[in-house]
Amino acid sequence: MVKTVIIPAAVGGVDGRLAVKVSSARVFACIAASEPFSLRVENEQAQPVASAVSFTSGKKFDDLLFINATATPISVTFYTGNEPYTAPQITTIDGKVAATVLQADAFGLAAGAEQTFIGALNGQRRKAIIVTNLDVAIDLKIRATPAGDNGATVFFRSAWAAETSATVIVHNPGAVAVAVEVLEIFYS
Repeated sequence: MVKTVIIPAAVGGVDGRLAVKVSSARVFACIAASEPFSLRVENEQAQPVASAVSFTSGKKFDDLLFINATATPISVTFYTGNEPYTAPQITTIDGKVAATVLQADAFGLAAGAEQTFIGALNGQRRKAIIVTNLDVAIDLKIRATPAGDNGATVFFRSAWAAETSATVIVHNPGAVAVAVEVLEIFYS
């Protein structure tokens, strides 16, 4: 599986962290990274990683922790699986490389409130969404339906990303407002 994530920047001397759950993988490959970062696999010691770094583990792993010690968020595209990484085909639309546009939003999500993000913008399908929780104590929840079951957690001071054109709902179960940033990537 290939994913792109944004590791939050370090703030106030505390490293930015992003926890990612993968499905019983043995291989990790960093396809591209805007800056070097550290990676902790399961509960092992964190190791430095940069673009084009890959490894195969002797045992399967499910939990990755991306760590950013810099003052700038780091974009990372990576592969996890059980087979060696091979470059995928380029996504095309009508025989041309599929171009994308970004839609960014920053807002305060009130206590107990939800914010809905539909998978289309001006008739164009969304490719991916990244939700960053800027709070220092409150986790956010990701839902597929209003007031529905929680599907994922955006831990405080971390980000969550998914390649999806489905509706995504961000819910604040906390008792105070939470600062949130959302970046959506749409095919143009």
